[in-house]
Amino acid sequence: MTTREVFYRFVEDLWKQGVRTLEGLLNAQGTGDFSIAPTAINPLPPEITEALSSGKRLFSEYVDAAGEKTTQWVTPQQIIGAGDTLSLDAYCHLRDATRLFRLDRIVKMEIENP
Repeated sequence: MTTREVFYRFVEDLWKQGVRTLEGLLNAQGTGDFSIAPTAINPLPPEITEALSSGKRLFSEYVDAAGEKTTQWVTPQQIIGAGDTLSLDAYCHLRDATRLFRLDRIVKMEIENP
């Protein structure tokens, strides 16, 4: 019921802005893409910004939820936001798979030298 009431409130507010069709509602909600442009995050570590723009790898030290530290080379793809947590979506060369790394758990990073 709460979700319905919130939805009705959004529809009411959008109606006042001239949104009258399902297409208009869908356009108002955006693309559904939850990635975040690196420039929208302040401050994003400069190593991540450079790696995202250049395609270079990062050597990182990461501490997981259990407190275990790992070091690995990753190739960053994008920054993803979920709630108040930001994560680095990256290809992990250690695990040979795409992984999410919470930014607040990356304790050290260095950009790959050419």
